[in-house]
Amino acid sequence: EFRRVLFRSLFAASPALPALIAARVVADACEGLHAAHELKDESGKSMLIVHRDVSPSNVLLSRAGSVMVVDFGIAKAATGQHLTKSGTLQGKLAYMPPEQLKGEPLDRRADIFALGIVLYELLAGTKPFDSTSEEATTQAILDDEPAPLRERRPDCPVELWRIIERALAKRREQRYPDCRSMQQDLERFLFKRGLPLGAHELSRLVAEMDTPSAADASPVPPRAPAPTPPSPPATALAPRPPALKPSELPATEPGAGDSGAGDADAASAPAAPAVAPEPLVD
Repeated sequence: EFRRVLFRSLFAASPALPALIAARVVADACEGLHAAHELKDESGKSMLIVHRDVSPSNVLLSRAGSVMVVDFGIAKAATGQHLTKSGTLQGKLAYMPPEQLKGEPLDRRADIFALGIVLYELLAGTKPFDSTSEEATTQAILDDEPAPLRERRPDCPVELWRIIERALAKRREQRYPDCRSMQQDLERFLFKRGLPLGAHELSRLVAEMDTPSAADASPVPPRAPAPTPPSPPATALAPRPPALKPSELPATEPGAGDSGAGDADAASAPAAPAVAPEPLVD
């Protein structure tokens, strides 16, 4: 599964990526674009493919650390039209080279210009040209030099700035002739640093981007206590009458009541006959 972690990283609290990570990602993107530029038709003739919409949102990373350039939906051969029927430019304005803004035919060096902006943006956290409006962006790309990266990222190695400068040259003849040449300079820069940096390190970046930090994590609200069921209403008890004093008890006639009835029964019972003792016989 591929993620747009580069695009998402530009909206994080610290949008700039480490210099080595940015160089590794763009070097791998160069390799993918070079393969697309080298595509040939069935007769073996170069198809002259140009992506024309390279941007951070179209550079994806997989969980395994693989880099993929996607969204070739508007890619066409260099001799094809890059304007709509209404004359509207296709692609993202902030990543277009001067020749595309002028409506000139495009070749693979248009994608190199866009890759230079992607690398700059990943390192500085902002674009190299004024982007306050479409008019300002167009004018800056045509006439202005990119804002010096060292001013926005003082720790950026000078080798990376030179690579970006060449990729962002106004005249395409002064840029890298192909993505393979740009990739080689990036690989050379990484090799001089002497640090292993491959798919494993990129996969860790994906994992970090997928895991929200403690500061970004939304606090979990405490669970409300379970409601206490209402107590059943107390049953109203009739008041107990006060105890009577012995002098207040009603008088009872003999033979009345339970005890009297028992005496009458005992009195009316016939007495057992007396048995005379038998005479003694000699």
